[in-house]
Amino acid sequence: MRLPAPAGAQWDGNWQPDDSLAYRIITTVNRHIDGHPLESGLTANQFCDGRIDADREPPTVNVQLCWEDGLSASPALALVDAALDLGRWTEP
Repeated sequence: MRLPAPAGAQWDGNWQPDDSLAYRIITTVNRHIDGHPLESGLTANQFCDGRIDADREPPTVNVQLCWEDGLSASPALALVDAALDLGRWTEP
């Protein structure tokens, strides 16, 4: 199948069978914030018709925080940016 992934997304080339529509798991490269022990990325299921699964397994923002302190503005804005990308994936 030749379906382009959403902007910024990547996938391993494998489609998963499903009762209704085949799907693939798409991800983004983790975003690293210079000087902060934080990484974030997106994961979603994309159906073979191009839609992102927003119901059964909605997209997620994955966060790896390597300490227990709060976030300063720079890493917090990176998380907001990731969430906005996720929203663009699921817009009709």
